[in-house]
Amino acid sequence: MAVLALDIGGSGSRALLRDGVTHSAFGSPVRILDGRLSASDALDSLSAQLPEVVGELDVVAVGLASLAAFGELVTLARQVRQRWRCRRLVLASDAVMALVAAWGIEGGAVVAAGTGVVALATDFAGEWIRVDGWGHLLGDAGGGAWIGARGLQAAMRALDGRTGGSPALLTKAKERFGDPMRFSAAIAGAPSPARALAGFVPAVSAAADEGDHVAEDILLGAARELAVTAVATAASARPRRVALVGGLTAIDRLATRFEALVGLGSNVHVTSTRTEPVHGALALAEAVAFGRGVLDSHPPYLYLDVPA
Repeated sequence: MAVLALDIGGSGSRALLRDGVTHSAFGSPVRILDGRLSASDALDSLSAQLPEVVGELDVVAVGLASLAAFGELVTLARQVRQRWRCRRLVLASDAVMALVAAWGIEGGAVVAAGTGVVALATDFAGEWIRVDGWGHLLGDAGGGAWIGARGLQAAMRALDGRTGGSPALLTKAKERFGDPMRFSAAIAGAPSPARALAGFVPAVSAAADEGDHVAEDILLGAARELAVTAVATAASARPRRVALVGGLTAIDRLATRFEALVGLGSNVHVTSTRTEPVHGALALAEAVAFGRGVLDSHPPYLYLDVPA
C-alpha cells in the first residue's frame, strides 16, 4: 500500500509519503492570485523533494486552507493528478485534517487557531457544524490577526497618551514596523494584511511574558473568544470533545486559559494539542485505503474519490 498526505496552508505546505517507509517534505504556501487559490507552487516544491513513485498511489489525501471558501476543487484535483498518479483522491479543508489529527475519524470538534480561526465539529456521518472562519474583517475572533490588531491598537494608544495603551507594545511595534506613522500603510500594503497582523503575535506574547498587563489581557481575551467558539461548536458534537489546534497552541497562557474556560461547566472534554494537519491527512488516507470507518463526501468540507 502506498499513500500520500498533503497539507497546503497559508504559511507553508507539508507532505508525508508512506510506501513501506515514510518520506517527508516541506514546501511553499498556497497563494491567492486574482482572488483565486493557487497551489501549483506548493505542489511543485513538494513533488521535487519526494521520491518518484513507481506505479499508482492507492490514495492521495489533500488538506487545503480556504478550500471551503474558494472551492478550487477541479483545478486542485487536476494539479494533484498531474504530479501523482493515484487510484483515489480525497480533498478536504485543513480544518477536517486538523480534526482527524486530533480525534481520528471517530469525530469530535476542533478550533483551528492560527492567523485566522475556524471551528468544525463532525461525526463524519450526518453531523457537520462550522463556526467562524469569516476572515479577519468579519470574524476569526481570538486568532493571530485579532491578537496582532489589538496589540498594535494598544501601541497606538500609548503613542497618543490614551488610556489602555502599552508602551512596551509600542516599542516592539517600532522594532517591527519602524515609524508609527507608517504602521497602517505597512499592514494595508502587505500581500496578506491578516498575516501581517498575525506577525505581531510573538511580540504580544513576549510582552506578556515580560509582565505587560495590557499584552496579557489581549491574550486572555483571545482565549475567551476561542472558548466561546469552542462551546458553540461542541454543543452538538458527538462525541462531546473539542481540541484547540494550530499555531496559537504554542502560547501556553492562552492554551491553558482556553482549556479552563471551556471546561468550566460545559461537560465537554477539552484539550489543546500541537498535532499537525498533515498527520490527519495521512490518517484519513490510510482509513480510506483500508476501508476503515464509514466516510462519505460532504461538500464543501470533504470530497472523496474526486475524479480526474
